[in-house]
Amino acid sequence: MKIVQSFWSVPALGGVGSDQSLNRSKGGWLAARYHWLAWTFSCLQLRQFHEEVELVTDARGKQILIDQLRLPYTQVRVELDAFDNANPHLWALGKLWAYRSQTVPFLHVDSDVFVWDALPTYLTDAPVAAQGIDSRDLWFYQATLETMIRGGFDLPPELRQAHRLGGYRSLNAGIFGGGDLPFIQQYSQLAIDLALRNQHRLSAVDLPDVGAGMVNLVYEQLYAWCLAKQHRRSVAVLLPHYQSADSYDLITNFMNVYEKRTTYLHLAGRKPKQDLNRCLVLEKLVRHYYPDYYDRVVALVSPAAIHCPA
Repeated sequence: MKIVQSFWSVPALGGVGSDQSLNRSKGGWLAARYHWLAWTFSCLQLRQFHEEVELVTDARGKQILIDQLRLPYTQVRVELDAFDNANPHLWALGKLWAYRSQTVPFLHVDSDVFVWDALPTYLTDAPVAAQGIDSRDLWFYQATLETMIRGGFDLPPELRQAHRLGGYRSLNAGIFGGGDLPFIQQYSQLAIDLALRNQHRLSAVDLPDVGAGMVNLVYEQLYAWCLAKQHRRSVAVLLPHYQSADSYDLITNFMNVYEKRTTYLHLAGRKPKQDLNRCLVLEKLVRHYYPDYYDRVVALVSPAAIHCPA
């Protein structure tokens, strides 16, 4: 099974126009060290169980993840500098590019996903695969689509129909991929085009506390579900029951790994990344199991480091 990770550095490292409302600087983590520790632990755990783990990134991402941290990806493709002029709010562009560029069945895995076992092969045997299907507490899709429509966004009929009908469902793309490459490539290209042709309208998205970055979930996750449903593509999921609050805790709490209740964690969103206890457990794991890599992260974020990515 081919595993893919992607890192478009522009939103994650901040800078002019970056999405500070979603705390994308430092990758959303409490501090830069935890951002790079997460990348380190995610990659190394994937390599424990999968022979092929590819990185799709830009020049700055390669400098950090490969040249400085020396993470053991089996293939590195430096392609995301193509988005140098894109709006940094559009942080999902790197993922969508990575999906579109695949030529064999694959699973893309986010950098805040940590595994303690191989991901099951039935996921890449399916036409489309995802972490799960979101169907609860999706009020933000309604709110986001309403602001997009008011702001004059050029939306495809599938999203306008979703807004009209309500009852939202979407794919959770903590992991995403599958074996139907023509469909995945078509969806990801449509999503990239959708994002880029509306990027000059992002200032119209004024949702309190979440800002313009929420459009990424519309482009990446809601749109994927709409197209899969329209084209009658079945979706295999890793976590079929993860909608409940108990299930959310299951995949965001390191203690559940120690208690052997799960072999998969996804610290999605800001809340778990901003939790000091989770960050300290992550640091302890990297320091204990991968001490050489831990030392490189410490050196990377040291105030004495040249061009420190803080």
